[in-house]
Amino acid sequence: MSREVISEEKPMKVGPWGGQGGSHWDDGVYTDVRQLSITHGQGIDSLHIEYVDLKGSFLFSVKHGGKGGSKTDKVILDYPNEFVTSIHGHYGNMSSGGPVFIRSLTIESNKKTYGPYGVEQGTKFSFQMMGGKIVGFHGKSGIYMDSIGVYVKHFDKPTNDPPKDLVISSTDDHKLITSATDPPKDLVSSTDDHNLIATATAKISNSSYTANPTTSHQTHLIVPLFLMLFIPVMINLYVSLMLCKLLKGFSY
Repeated sequence: MSREVISEEKPMKVGPWGGQGGSHWDDGVYTDVRQLSITHGQGIDSLHIEYVDLKGSFLFSVKHGGKGGSKTDKVILDYPNEFVTSIHGHYGNMSSGGPVFIRSLTIESNKKTYGPYGVEQGTKFSFQMMGGKIVGFHGKSGIYMDSIGVYVKHFDKPTNDPPKDLVISSTDDHKLITSATDPPKDLVSSTDDHNLIATATAKISNSSYTANPTTSHQTHLIVPLFLMLFIPVMINLYVSLMLCKLLKGFSY
């Protein structure tokens, strides 16, 4: 058994699985698959697919395969809510030495499973699209469906990024938040509030007292020193005046 898991953003060609006979066919890439008409008996005889193009229009591919088959089943998807996500089946021959072709085919969507169609004998193959859908088919065919492959496309990722002028680098998140909550430069930060209040109070009440304790202490030292120097000078001046009066008295 071969099993593949694909997860790509761009359309990608995967497969085919099956035999080497038949003529090559390729439907290309579309927006979606709307329905598949599968004709089968002892294997898959033919495949007819309806697609949705970029304009939203529906169109059928040519019928791939032969005119045989005892039964035709239609896989009609609930477009645009339902889409193909997986195909799996078997390939081999009906007799030893006979041509290898697709013996069975199962279609899976995001809602349900369709099939199996044909006979589940031979080598098993399986493909599952993770996070996307099947948007086209290719392969080889002649009398039967000799091989089959798919085109797959990953879902477009939604853009949840903020505008470029709001993009925040993870390494700068803390710095940016901090800057956004900082006060303007002409305002004083909270760590300086106490100093600001003390300074303002000192300026307001400067006429009654000095806020600086060092200046206050120096003032208390200057007053006694001033008195010590001023009193002797006053005494000397008084004595000098008295002496002058005495001398004037003698002169009379």
